[in-house]
Amino acid sequence: MNERVKEMDKCKIDICAMQETRYQGKGTVIKKSYMISYSRHKSDKREFGIGFCIIRHIMDNFLDFESVSERICNIRVQLKY
Repeated sequence: MNERVKEMDKCKIDICAMQETRYQGKGTVIKKSYMISYSRHKSDKREFGIGFCIIRHIMDNFLDFESVSERICNIRVQLKY
């Protein structure tokens, strides 16, 4: 995960969509420099899984994360004009 965050920082990407996250269930992980919201529908196989990695400086603008299916999810982020 640290490699992804380094690459996001280098390319000035604030939000990164992820597939095949392999985290169990649904939740949010907050680290020092990023946050991950993820979801994976229950399955015996460790496959699928979706989520978003959000850089720390915009975490306060994160409003909601909703999983629609094992391949589709929505996030709401408050943006400024």
